[in-house]
Amino acid sequence: MSIDNQYINAESHKRWIEMLQRQLIRENPSALPNYGVDGIYGEETTDWVSRFQERKGLVVDGLTGPETLGRLRADIVQLPGTTGRGVEILQEDLLYFYIQQSAVDGVYGAGTEQGVRDFQFYNNLLVDGEAGPNTLYTFDELITTILSQRGDNGSLVRRIQQQLNEQESVEISIEVDGVYGAETEQAVENFQGVNEQYIDGIAGPITMNLLDIETVVLNDDQIEAFLQSQGYNLEVEEVTDEQVVSEYVDLLESNDVLRDNVSTSSKLSDKNLGLLLIKGDVIASGELYFLQAELNEDNNKKIFATFDDINLDRLIIGDIQGELYDSKIVIKTYDVDGNEVESVEDTFVELSNANVDFNLGLYEYATSVSVRDNSVTNPCTWLGGAAATIACGVSLIGTGIQPYLGVAVSFVCTTGFGSALQDECNS
Repeated sequence: MSIDNQYINAESHKRWIEMLQRQLIRENPSALPNYGVDGIYGEETTDWVSRFQERKGLVVDGLTGPETLGRLRADIVQLPGTTGRGVEILQEDLLYFYIQQSAVDGVYGAGTEQGVRDFQFYNNLLVDGEAGPNTLYTFDELITTILSQRGDNGSLVRRIQQQLNEQESVEISIEVDGVYGAETEQAVENFQGVNEQYIDGIAGPITMNLLDIETVVLNDDQIEAFLQSQGYNLEVEEVTDEQVVSEYVDLLESNDVLRDNVSTSSKLSDKNLGLLLIKGDVIASGELYFLQAELNEDNNKKIFATFDDINLDRLIIGDIQGELYDSKIVIKTYDVDGNEVESVEDTFVELSNANVDFNLGLYEYATSVSVRDNSVTNPCTWLGGAAATIACGVSLIGTGIQPYLGVAVSFVCTTGFGSALQDECNS
């Protein structure tokens, strides 16, 4: 699907919102003066989309669909000799792909023109030094790509190869030729191995972000300490008593919704069970049990459940419909009465990317780095997004990132346990 044949709104993935914001600034250097390219579809972005639509005679609704994206794409041409914030973005994009040029100064000079020519050459585009619709489209397409593998070629592969050579965790020296062949695949595998990731030679969201040295994961102790520092009295401990675990497994297996969604002969796997006990004065009952499991025979089903004491409160069933990164995953959530309250469809690679965004967002919040007051008001804003990410079994395809405590707390934020914390989650 074309990157412009979509609808972008506040619920879209961050990278698509950023792409739209870059387009707005390219088209009008005065656009988005306060927050710029921040990945948040807030009032400022809505306002500037509306202004563009009004100027171009489009339906003015502040929403971005294929018509608005297509008109933006067609109307933007950056030429040598021009200046402004749009040129700065172009220069930053060139640096993103390790293309040397002049400083990021907003001036489309000889260095920037040569950089554009290099980018065009590397990606089999018309080499004219002008950043027109096709060239800018290719920039955006590659920047928003979250998976690269053997057989790919172009500037994104060159970037990955350059980063592999520069990283320090394992010694790698490969040719930067823009071809994702056997040598690059082996280098990615070596990098994944030393970083304790699933080894498949594919540069997905986790691998790419590790190469960027951007993926920061807070461990359980750090998350717990952070929540306590914010006034949330929560403690999480793993339940190791086999009898207690067995009791909750029996409760789950006897659930009618679960029985209706799996084959009658399937049993929960004893190799993939995990039971957590969450305690704190913000939980109405005083404690909450969180169980994750998978099925022996229906091994494409991942199960997550929360129990208020011994009563099943929320059940999530993740149905993984294939083993490829682009395979569809359907996640359905049921309440205590067996009613379906939410259904989400996505893919491994998108959920893996969402997991990266979750970890980066949580770290950003915890360290108070560039937090917008009107977008992040409490930890639940970030923790709440983890449940669906983990429910699909993302960690099973090698992300190596499973913020166990974060997932558990996200259930507190999203399933109604504890009016005090729930109010915070909804603030």
